[in-house]
Amino acid sequence: MRIAFDGKAVIDRGGAGRYAVNLIENLLKIDNCNEYKFLFNSVRGNISELPEVLNNKIKSIIGRYPNLFGSAHFLSPYKRNYPFLLRREKIDIFHGLFSMPVFSKSTKSIVTLHDITPVLSPDLFNKDLLRVRAKKIKLALNSDFIIAPSNYSKNTIINQFNISDRKIKVIYEGISDIFSPIPKDIAQRFIKDKYNIENKFILNVGLFLQYKNKENLVKAYHCLIKNTEIGHDLVLIGSKNNEFENIQKLVKELNIMDKAIFTGFVPDEDLSYFYSAADLFVFPSWAEGFGFPPLESMACGTPVVASNSTSIPEVTGDAAVLVNPANVDEIAEKMLLVIKNERLQEELREKGLKRAKCFSWRKTAEETLELYKQVCNS
Repeated sequence: MRIAFDGKAVIDRGGAGRYAVNLIENLLKIDNCNEYKFLFNSVRGNISELPEVLNNKIKSIIGRYPNLFGSAHFLSPYKRNYPFLLRREKIDIFHGLFSMPVFSKSTKSIVTLHDITPVLSPDLFNKDLLRVRAKKIKLALNSDFIIAPSNYSKNTIINQFNISDRKIKVIYEGISDIFSPIPKDIAQRFIKDKYNIENKFILNVGLFLQYKNKENLVKAYHCLIKNTEIGHDLVLIGSKNNEFENIQKLVKELNIMDKAIFTGFVPDEDLSYFYSAADLFVFPSWAEGFGFPPLESMACGTPVVASNSTSIPEVTGDAAVLVNPANVDEIAEKMLLVIKNERLQEELREKGLKRAKCFSWRKTAEETLELYKQVCNS
């Protein structure tokens, strides 16, 4: 088989990018028979951003039109260019890693539809992002097959769009081997030396998007330090985009500028140190199709307080303390409960390490490869 991916997904710094890189890297490890290629638009700078492990092993195919995915008006050049490339390269399957299919009579299409939150909760997105993501979702529904990263995602797709469950397969995503416990004193020393963070801290990881609910996290943290003697800082890791200025403004209004630390983007090799050094990881997201950060924290042995909504309970199992993401007081209460209770911390650590082992990128790749064979032969 000749299998092609949208190369743009691989350089995304969110969960979609993490999924794309780890899936393809593990496909290359287990599959020596099939040929894999990236499709790119004509902006050659994208190729230089590919992870080295992928750039050296997969041929990139360059299209003729710039900015295919950088605009809400991408559909016309997208429809003209990519099907031509698929036919020319004799591609058997195009796998849209970030909800984006390509339609060609000669090529089967598979799409990973991480979630349909823009359709279910449009108020959680700004207008430009909502318009692009809503279009991608509608296109994805017409693909030959859909991969959902959780049963929650699969069921919402079926219920919202009346899609046959035979067209959707749940393939859980994985945890990279880089996320494993680092001795706390070593992790804290690394964080201090490289990021100048000295105090104990509560951690959150994720893009500054409205649905990540960092607003209620900051409010809960403010409530926590105002009403208790907890001396922890709040460390917020994530590329500074979209909602960043709003969260920064909230931090100033609550007068906790000296307690809330914004690191910006942190590479995975450093992220493991942050997870291991933190006393608590908090993830009160409104909506997730899967949700990497809680599992990554568990894999590093750090207790987790997370939202009780969407896919998060399915993914975390009984290894996290779950909270209503709308209830600021409850978030603060559960944060305090975990920080003060050493016995609960150890229980969550043990359960978290066990739970994280249930998710493997190799298994994700094996199930995806099996689906490729099934779709190609259908």
